[in-house]
Amino acid sequence: MKKGIKSLFLVSAVLLGASTSVMAAQKDSDQAGNFDAQRERIGLQTIETQLVKINELATAVQASANPNGKYHFNYAKFQNEIEQIQHQVNDYLYRPLQPIPESVLDKSGSQFQ
Repeated sequence: MKKGIKSLFLVSAVLLGASTSVMAAQKDSDQAGNFDAQRERIGLQTIETQLVKINELATAVQASANPNGKYHFNYAKFQNEIEQIQHQVNDYLYRPLQPIPESVLDKSGSQFQ
């Protein structure tokens, strides 16, 4: 295996291991009812980073593929699907925040606050 591919595999494994332990800790905390948008955001940013690394790894592996082989992996389709997932994550992460409307009336609906 080429040196670049080995290092990409290593980076992917480290990222996956780190995110798995972070997500496990978050799950334990969330079971106690502590939901936190910031932790969700960090998790999604980690996923985004890993998707970038997966695409880089696919490019490196594709360079090693046997063009004369009987079967060929569809790298273009694979990378396109990974990019679509990346766009969905980015759209969620970087969307304009929607303000939550608040009533100007008190609970009885009779007075302005």
